[in-house]
Amino acid sequence: MQTGARPGIVATSSPDYLVERGRATEVDGGWSVAEYYSPFGDPGYYPSVAAIGSGTRIDGFEFWIGAGGE
Repeated sequence: MQTGARPGIVATSSPDYLVERGRATEVDGGWSVAEYYSPFGDPGYYPSVAAIGSGTRIDGFEFWIGAGGE
């Protein structure tokens, strides 16, 4: 582990932990952990890694990998 590295996020982490420590923002029933900017279609920032869960704990993660210019 790198010196000064922040603790990771795992399934069963509390969403409050993510938000309070600035690790994520709440979006569409989940929490955006990392974002990317897409200039295509409806330009804007979209979650590339999202934590999904029941509201009291994280149950898993969704990842988005672009192709064809994104």
